[in-house]
Amino acid sequence: MKKITAILLAVLMILAVVPLAAVAEPIEAAAVHAKMWRDTDAVWAAIDARIAELDASGASEDDIVNAVYDIASAGKGVVEVAREDGKVYFRHESGMENIYDYRVNHADTLIPGTEDYGKVETTLRSLESATDLDVLLLGPYYGQDSSFTNQYRNEAQSIANYTQGNYTIYQGTGVDANACRAAEDYGVIIFDSHGVCMNGKSYLCLTTQNGFTNDDFTSGRAARSGGDALVTGAFWEYYCPDMKASCVWMAICEGMMTNTLGQPLLNAGCAVVYGYSQSVTFSGDYLYEATFWNHMKQGETFADSYDAMIAAHGIYDPYGDAYPVVMSEDDDYPANPDSHQTVYCQWHLPTPSDLVVTDVASVSIPQSNYGVAPTFTAQIVPAINPEGANNYTSTWTSSNESVATVNKKGVVTGVAPGTATITLTVSSKPTSNSTYTYTASTTVTVDNSYLPEEVMYVPVNEVVPGETYVIGFTRGTKTIIMGSEFQNTSNGRNLLAVNATLGEVAGKTCIVSEVTPGQEWVWNSDGSVKNVQKGQYLNLSGNYLSMGESPVQWAYAANDDGQTGTVTNNANNIFKYLGVSNNDVYFGVFMSAYQIRLYRKLVRGSVGVMGDADGNGVANSADALMIMRYAMGDHSVIPADRLAYCDLDGNGVVNSADALKLMRMSMGL
Repeated sequence: MKKITAILLAVLMILAVVPLAAVAEPIEAAAVHAKMWRDTDAVWAAIDARIAELDASGASEDDIVNAVYDIASAGKGVVEVAREDGKVYFRHESGMENIYDYRVNHADTLIPGTEDYGKVETTLRSLESATDLDVLLLGPYYGQDSSFTNQYRNEAQSIANYTQGNYTIYQGTGVDANACRAAEDYGVIIFDSHGVCMNGKSYLCLTTQNGFTNDDFTSGRAARSGGDALVTGAFWEYYCPDMKASCVWMAICEGMMTNTLGQPLLNAGCAVVYGYSQSVTFSGDYLYEATFWNHMKQGETFADSYDAMIAAHGIYDPYGDAYPVVMSEDDDYPANPDSHQTVYCQWHLPTPSDLVVTDVASVSIPQSNYGVAPTFTAQIVPAINPEGANNYTSTWTSSNESVATVNKKGVVTGVAPGTATITLTVSSKPTSNSTYTYTASTTVTVDNSYLPEEVMYVPVNEVVPGETYVIGFTRGTKTIIMGSEFQNTSNGRNLLAVNATLGEVAGKTCIVSEVTPGQEWVWNSDGSVKNVQKGQYLNLSGNYLSMGESPVQWAYAANDDGQTGTVTNNANNIFKYLGVSNNDVYFGVFMSAYQIRLYRKLVRGSVGVMGDADGNGVANSADALMIMRYAMGDHSVIPADRLAYCDLDGNGVVNSADALKLMRMSMGL
């Protein structure tokens, strides 16, 4: 009896404790959150006070960032601190993330006469629900940073006019957590703000913490920046899991430096996300934005509009160093975001007709045969009728993946000589009331005879009179030929510097390069445009490589044969600026520590085996080892006439990536 009584007492004690524990948990959590805010408030108060002192004394950015780092390191409850590129990251023991960014935290104060920017501007009526046709613009710095103009306000209205939808603009302090949650209801969403990347995450900057919860800050959905908030993609994935098939345009710095904004937005249901790999300038983004959306408003696809934008303004921001990056169902986050990306996304601006479900009536592949060389690709273009059909899903398959593979975009990659049948299967969507399946096929022949005549550039010191060279530089593993790509610039565009030959100026043997009048433009710092009308010779003077009419200072030493020679210069090939000199006025491109060199163009003919370094007609592991030795600096191992066949990835340089690709191919991987 005593034993039973003891057991009953124990059970009663347990039952009595459980409710107390349930009550204790939120009390404990509240205490943790209260401590979190007390500790971080104290850190930010100390940071603000010290910054005010340093600003008053005219301290440099480095001095201010160092001071912020020291204060954060000594902060109560701070367990992690990091510093990079004008930013400081620190995390509280509760999990709250905090970020200071010198550029963002030194934005202009409120612009007089723009107090209305704190309001929400909208054409939506209170009882009307948003649709795919509607446009949302988040502009937290409107009225607070004079750099933000009306360009995106006008664009949002213009896009809505095209789609025949409504537009909403949250601006100033009106861009809070609730405004961010509203993104779930719109077909086009524009972030016109500052952006920050720190500690492996990309953030959208807001000027308020209104509407955010403690859990938002401790779970990583948001970070604190003094009295402001920074939002990462996890916020939308958590609060907006049913976003429409939206297009998100991020006019922010570093939004695509990582995929922590783009991928969660795709996970939440967005169709395509656009952003920049680095800090983008207002001038550069405005150029891109205007051209891109003008093409979209003509009914073009995202991919076509993107291509038109790049064709008009270059591969990356002509005023900065930010590459545009696109993520969609058809576009994975690139392995290197600081490089040119081929975009496939077929999303287009919706109109009322797009809200009507249209079944597929037939599918065909008009081209019955495709030819491609091993390691190269071909795009298969199907015809899906009627035009505008939208009720379908598609699947691509290859009958022989040892010969050719195909991805979900219909891009075929040649693997080995032979033939394969590529089939497209189109079926009605699972949620549709219709049920149908169509197929279409084409034959792909893989053979070296389809090898394209492409070129690559090899740096040279030995030059031969009469041969033509180009001028360029290397950046990482990539070869940049002047005139083929925009460079790292704050107020200029690269010059067309090709057809370099040996010549003589004022009795001195030198390297000369023609510039075609009217072919290249440069921008002055005040925004004006200047056309290069003259300038024939490269002139190295101090830290400037400029286009002028004075003798160049590339030194040329002839060999004993009198037909070849060695090219050098008096600055070890390292230049700070590259630009136009006209009456001592500089328009230029900032080029920190890049090696300017002469390059010889190599042509790859239509006959030859890709990866065949030794020229024996077979590409195997022995060739892969030769390519690896070349990549490690032994440039004598591969004959010059074989180099173009060793550039397996087509990036203009032979390196270890080509060796590894060939090794995997030779092993059947």
